[in-house]
Order: sequence, then C-alpha cells, then structure tokens
Amino acid sequence: MIIAANVQSLTKNQSANPINFYAFINHSFNALILSNLSVFLLFTLI
Repeated sequence: MIIAANVQSLTKNQSANPINFYAFINHSFNALILSNLSVFLLFTLI
C-alpha cells in the first residue's frame, strides 16, 4: 500500500515539476536508509 502511494505521487511529481520529483526521490531514499539502519541496529543489539 505504501509502495503504491509512493509510485502515484512519484508519477504526479514527475509530470508536474522535476525538482519536486528529485526531492521526493531523495526523501524516499533517506527514509529507506534510516528505517534499514534502525532495523539493522535492532537485530545487532538482540
């Protein structure tokens, strides 16, 4: 569900404004890296 919402807003931003599109990509990667790091740290602590 989250991925589908991301793809929809991704296509909207791409057609509307390239700057918003790249900002959205950057924000998505930052959130993905942070969530992966938190999960990785959680498993290493256990």
